[in-house]
Amino acid sequence: MPRIIGLNYLKCLFRNFRRYQFPNQLPVLLLNESCRFKEVIKKFQVKNQNFLQYQPFCTASGMDSGIQKEISRCVETYKTIAITPSSAGAKILPSICEDAVCIRTMWSSQDFVEFQKNKFSRDFVIEKGSFKVLSSGIPSDTSSILLHAFSKSGRKQAVLTEKKSAEKKTYLEIWNGCKKEAAFDMTERKEHGNITENDPFKCFEWSSDEKFILYAAEEKKPKSVSYFADTSQSKDETDSKVKGEEFVFNEEWGEACVGSHHSVLCILELETGLVQVLPTDKIGSDFSVGQARWGPNDETVIFIGWNEFPYRLGVWACRNRRSALYALNLKSKDIECLTPDDNICVRSPRFNPNLDTLIYLENLEGGPHFKGAKLRKYDWKTKKNSTVIDLVENATGDEFPGIYVDYLPSRCWSEDGKYVYFSTIWRSHVAILCVNIENGKLQRVQVDKEFGSSIVLDVHYNIIVAELSAPNIDPCLGKVRE
Repeated sequence: MPRIIGLNYLKCLFRNFRRYQFPNQLPVLLLNESCRFKEVIKKFQVKNQNFLQYQPFCTASGMDSGIQKEISRCVETYKTIAITPSSAGAKILPSICEDAVCIRTMWSSQDFVEFQKNKFSRDFVIEKGSFKVLSSGIPSDTSSILLHAFSKSGRKQAVLTEKKSAEKKTYLEIWNGCKKEAAFDMTERKEHGNITENDPFKCFEWSSDEKFILYAAEEKKPKSVSYFADTSQSKDETDSKVKGEEFVFNEEWGEACVGSHHSVLCILELETGLVQVLPTDKIGSDFSVGQARWGPNDETVIFIGWNEFPYRLGVWACRNRRSALYALNLKSKDIECLTPDDNICVRSPRFNPNLDTLIYLENLEGGPHFKGAKLRKYDWKTKKNSTVIDLVENATGDEFPGIYVDYLPSRCWSEDGKYVYFSTIWRSHVAILCVNIENGKLQRVQVDKEFGSSIVLDVHYNIIVAELSAPNIDPCLGKVRE
């Protein structure tokens, strides 16, 4: 059990650090509440005038061989853990036959040679009845892939890649079963800035007719230059420049969204390569948008809008920012708010297979960054919202504690559109829930007791693919039949 051993090593190391840095009487003095800090320093300086400069723990050369050996053992233990692949996602691909299904899995691990994170995929062919692995492919490196999505039929895949060169180049590639059909340079588009690749704004969706790609990107901003810059020789007339604002502060969303200021929604037409920026600014100029989905018949786009006021920083880890769910009609360009309540935070809109019921997570704005959420649904025909699972104020024993999850899986519905599967924190475990959308009844899906964490990655063909792990068990993928 390498993780437990690693913890023991760290305890020994910290214990030796304390013994080596300070004499025996100093910790006792520090623990004595009646002794002021200045008196401790003064008393210790009598024996050692170089106390303020004496920091042998900062350099390895000043340590004795015992501590250096412990550090080496800690380093080796960490390497053993870090190079162990962990699951980054999975997708159930279209069936190659009635009795088998192919599952594409994504993994990541640490590389201590190139000092970067390795990302790779691996395909498995599974027998539907017994879940027996019929064949497994060789891992394939996916480190250059930023976003990817399969079309509804599964015959095509869209891939957003980043090419390593002197300049950062981003391409959107379209692949079919045997070749690359098309490629588009998305590095410097005149319509928008960089494509958003991180939560909570990212989206990368095929239309049902496989002719368009829906994605989120940074709003195109004019470049800022010095007052003394010569802009008369600009090669691109559409590339406008603003003088004197090169040092103006532009607030970012921060953390994993560094460089993101204001996101917009875009549609790429694959046949012509033309990009259309959707007029989401109708809901307000101080809203960033993302998590978009195609609506029924590709006539509508569903998206989340986040209020940029009073501040942006930290939205990546905060599930308490004011936001709302909207529907944009692609013909009339009209926008309807589907969650008219104020002071709420919404996320993870997911349509059922028939595209007549939309579910999403909702909680109140403000308060704790990560708190319980409601599972809500919106009836596309009646235009009414209702609560499927409400907040749980107080759970005793092993009762259902409520929904505590960042996002719902991209595909979480059963084939008949009656049930939804996702994971949530349940006391000291991460458990899989099965929720009946019609009556709100929920059931905990049981997995092997040795696994403390069960995270749903994909639901398709009435099969659930989940990541299973525990503190003493490496992450692995499991299959659960509905």
